[in-house]
Amino acid sequence: MKDKLPRIVALTALVFLVGWPAMRLAVGTLTGEDGVWTLMGWREVFALPALPRAAWNTLLLASVSAFSAVLFGGAAAFLIARCGLPAPGLWRTGLAAPILFSQSVLAAAWVLLADRQGGLLNVLAERLGVAWRLNVFSPSGMALVVMSCVLPPAFLFLEAAFARMDPALEETAAVCGADARTILLRVTLPRAAPALGGASLISFLAAAAAFGPQAVLGLPSGIWTLPNLLYARWNLYSAHPASIAALAALLLTLGASVRPLLVRSRIAEALASPRVDAQTWPLGPYARATALVGLVLMVIIGAILPAMALLLRSLTPYGLQVHAPASEVWSRLNMDAWITVACDPQWRRAFAHSLGMAYAATVLSAAVGLALAALAARPGTRGATWVDAAASAPLGWSATALAVAISAAFGASPMRLGPPALMTLAYLIRELPLPYLAGRASVAGAPRALEEVALALGASPITAARVALWPAARPALAAAGAVVFCASFREIEASVLLAAPGWESFGASSYAAWTGGQVREMSAASLIGAVLAGLGTATILWAGSIDRRQGEKAC
Repeated sequence: MKDKLPRIVALTALVFLVGWPAMRLAVGTLTGEDGVWTLMGWREVFALPALPRAAWNTLLLASVSAFSAVLFGGAAAFLIARCGLPAPGLWRTGLAAPILFSQSVLAAAWVLLADRQGGLLNVLAERLGVAWRLNVFSPSGMALVVMSCVLPPAFLFLEAAFARMDPALEETAAVCGADARTILLRVTLPRAAPALGGASLISFLAAAAAFGPQAVLGLPSGIWTLPNLLYARWNLYSAHPASIAALAALLLTLGASVRPLLVRSRIAEALASPRVDAQTWPLGPYARATALVGLVLMVIIGAILPAMALLLRSLTPYGLQVHAPASEVWSRLNMDAWITVACDPQWRRAFAHSLGMAYAATVLSAAVGLALAALAARPGTRGATWVDAAASAPLGWSATALAVAISAAFGASPMRLGPPALMTLAYLIRELPLPYLAGRASVAGAPRALEEVALALGASPITAARVALWPAARPALAAAGAVVFCASFREIEASVLLAAPGWESFGASSYAAWTGGQVREMSAASLIGAVLAGLGTATILWAGSIDRRQGEKAC
């Protein structure tokens, strides 16, 4: 019984975190307000006039954004990992920096930049005599913003895949006389196809669930998508609860249909395997200059322009027109918004709550993910396929739909939890697949002899796993944990539905400030939040890089 206890605990946690919310949501789609079984919810959903257009817009937006993110992110990843460009760490930081901002904040920043009437880039074009104008409140503008939100994860995964690619076949092809183009098209890209496919699916799911840009840009312009349609139904108190559950179930089904393809990708192996001394692709002077210019443009568009727009807006008084002379704008800049955010107890609570919940979700997801990975990877484990399917299932779930499921499962009797617990559970469940997949790849590659010796000497399964598996899994879990922390700290999709007065989160407060017209305060708070997210990510990566003895003491 002692040996079976960790397995029982891990399976119970999996059923509690994944199975119970999914079951409650399924039951909610078929239950009326009086508890009677009914199909009214599904009939009401399929009768919505906006549903076909919302579904088409969601698929089109996700496809275009994912293709663009993988195209540009993959090109940047290959150039940095394989072409020997100078300062690779600087380029990685610049291209990954947008992950520190909430998606709604990035969308708001692009409104400040590319609003057709008063966007900073359009004002600059007007002063330069350029007739062409940007319009972020359009399908193409929304696709650009969503792409900027999903590009950093795609870049990080693909850069890891290219940096860990065994160069033996490429070297053999070069020895046989193949030129660089032939090696790239017939050796490198086919070997990177699983990682490219995995990154494409991750980008597709993330773009389809990107509620921030779809709400900030789609709702004012009347561009309906499934996430903002669900948000509108949630806030429409006359909507039938079963119809809300049915619409959330449609979103979860969209992700579940793509998840099996994603599990077959090599993303987890790319995170877990060590870097190798891969062959450096030679670039001529013109190609190198073109690559550097392209990377500079990507960093400027993805990170620098939004950050500068937020900084300028946080310093600019509300009454100052964007068309005012530059000298007048410069003379009236002030720090009032920063002081307001620093002194506002609501913003301080939002930062503290998000930091605490993000750290809790990171630690819990790493612990549960590693436990499930050890269970699924153990030879002879019965039901390992079901464990793998259930643990990786949330990878395709929309956080907005997940919030509806969590509210039904844990926000009502008999398990009535408060907003902090609900939001932490949402972050934990939504991000659980990444630590699980990283831990699964690490456990599969770890030597089993040390664990078998520890068990033979009488150590408990938990002690044996800590001694044998944790050192092998720590680097991969740290990389996954950094992504989990950033995603949880800036999360808006679930938080905007689960937050409550007195228990605000950073993402929900940012969206509320934007919709409430507090643009200066939102801009200042977003920059502060980006710094806090960066510091939190750095601490997690540092914890994963400490030596084995310090890691054991920290645990």
